[in-house]
Amino acid sequence: MVRLADHLAREHCDYPSPVIGCPAVLVLDLPAQSRGAGLPLGRFYPIILENEDERAELTAFFNAERPALVAPDLFDRRPTAFHSDRLVVTRYTPSRSGWPWISLFYWPEDYRTAAVGQGLSLARGCYTTELFDTSEARDEHDLLLVQSLRERHTLQIQLITSDIETGAGRA
Repeated sequence: MVRLADHLAREHCDYPSPVIGCPAVLVLDLPAQSRGAGLPLGRFYPIILENEDERAELTAFFNAERPALVAPDLFDRRPTAFHSDRLVVTRYTPSRSGWPWISLFYWPEDYRTAAVGQGLSLARGCYTTELFDTSEARDEHDLLLVQSLRERHTLQIQLITSDIETGAGRA
């Protein structure tokens, strides 16, 4: 029997919500044997947590004994509790060195078709999560994405960012 807390979830970093109402993100740094090209930066697994009940549920999921390792994707297809008529870009800064910078995009109903049309996979039917080695790479990505969308759509964007832009962190 194995517990995810002892394997896949052993190394993790919490990215708290920068404002009330926005999700927190828990990022797992997967062990070498679980890494691959399909993961952000080849090694990280972000989990979107919309409330404290989900955090408690995830902790129980990590601590449950099971016969084999499973992907911690229990929230990926769960409907979101967050709603906005704007594209919401929430930016997270790592609290420790060695962890990525994150942009979490909430796509309102009107933009979801455009997101899927660009090949993006939507967690909970409305979020995309991008992880970056540096804050500069995150900034460049976010700017290019918004410019690309602005060429085809009239955008209403809300930008939310953490206030701990310390520069600590490299993935």
